[in-house]
Amino acid sequence: MHKTTEELKKLTSRIEKYRILKNVDRKDIASKLDMTVSGYSKIERGEVDISFNKIVQIAEILDVELQEILNIDQSEIFNISHCNSHGAGVGGAGKVIFNSHPEEKINNYITLLEEEIKRLKEEKKG
Repeated sequence: MHKTTEELKKLTSRIEKYRILKNVDRKDIASKLDMTVSGYSKIERGEVDISFNKIVQIAEILDVELQEILNIDQSEIFNISHCNSHGAGVGGAGKVIFNSHPEEKINNYITLLEEEIKRLKEEKKG
């Protein structure tokens, strides 16, 4: 996942915060990621770029919503200035204005929605 150094530091800081809050040892998370502790520590220190898949895995291991780790706020992605009388939101006839740098946020949001759809389908089967 290509991020600026500042964005990467914020992301990895959130990962470390959640790991500590969840009382998960670096060794445990590294093992579950099939990495060395040193390699995982570099992620938390923001010394290496981290793939989206790795972020998803970390969120699952820590049992934290992906949007929490990515710090995605729907209000940052969409500014819905009008909804039609049927209550339609983003997918309806409302006017949608994208904020600055929407591409990455939109892609992350789409991924979150796809994962939620997958989870709901699996939940329905079970």
